[in-house]
Amino acid sequence: MAPRTLAERHKTVKGYAIALILQSIGTDYEGRNVGLSYREILARIRKAFPIITYNGPHKGQPIKMTVKQLREIAYTMQSENRKLRLPVRPRSDRKKRGQSGSAITNQPKVAPVTPATRARQKG
Repeated sequence: MAPRTLAERHKTVKGYAIALILQSIGTDYEGRNVGLSYREILARIRKAFPIITYNGPHKGQPIKMTVKQLREIAYTMQSENRKLRLPVRPRSDRKKRGQSGSAITNQPKVAPVTPATRARQKG
């Protein structure tokens, strides 16, 4: 029998979501475990469970889980077990309304300091 995938090992959407929330994909430069972003977790859940197949009030309907619900699951896991260390998540790359890009690109342009500009500043 072939090894089952993570989605096949979990019968419910919530069980699969918890497994993905706990999953670490590497470490950052400070040695902290880095996990998937909530948007990536949601995309994987929607791919694995396009329609709910298990018994319940939503059987046969498309999944409607949101990023907010994933955050609530992670918060509940953390509050129930204080010793549990969840991986850090990448920051959301969604831009706020009215912003053209990141805060760094909105900063005024500064000319690079070269020996010639240093000489002009001194003299």
